[in-house]
Amino acid sequence: MIAALVIIAVFFTAGHSFLWPGGFGFQPRDTITEVREIEENGEQVRTTKTTVPGKTLWDWLSLLGAPVSIAILGFWLQSLQKQREKATQAEEARKRQDEKEREILRIEAELS
Repeated sequence: MIAALVIIAVFFTAGHSFLWPGGFGFQPRDTITEVREIEENGEQVRTTKTTVPGKTLWDWLSLLGAPVSIAILGFWLQSLQKQREKATQAEEARKRQDEKEREILRIEAELS
């Protein structure tokens, strides 16, 4: 468990720059767009610089919402299914016990 936490910490501090050179998106970044327009008298270049805001913790948590809720729903449905199976097995056991008791009473009635 501790080893997994150490690996995750190393990944987030140093390893992410190798896998995601732009980072995880926490820092704002500049996007530069160049538009080349060709006119009759020559080529004209228009450059636009746009700053994209960084992702917040709330943005990242919103991405986790759907998978986490699906996982919780899956565990909940699985527990309901197990409860129903146990109830069905208990009911079948009671029916078998009742059949055995009826058989014993029938045999005793025949013998007397």
